[in-house]
Amino acid sequence: MIDSRRLDFAAVVRLALHGPMIAVGIPPDPPPHGAFSYAPLGVIAAAYRAAGAEVFNLPDGPAEDHGGDRGV
Repeated sequence: MIDSRRLDFAAVVRLALHGPMIAVGIPPDPPPHGAFSYAPLGVIAAAYRAAGAEVFNLPDGPAEDHGGDRGV
């Protein structure tokens, strides 16, 4: 869970509009991730965590997590 309620609204808008989309059921795109690319949830969580959001139930591990569902 990513809790961004305490972040500045402009920061949330910047992350949501300029950051990548979460890859769900499809393989993530290779880095670098932009606004029209799909990234693993760990990458999005790391960006929100760096902006000051509280992130629960996700490890603090590397931002470039290429695991997960590869559409297999």
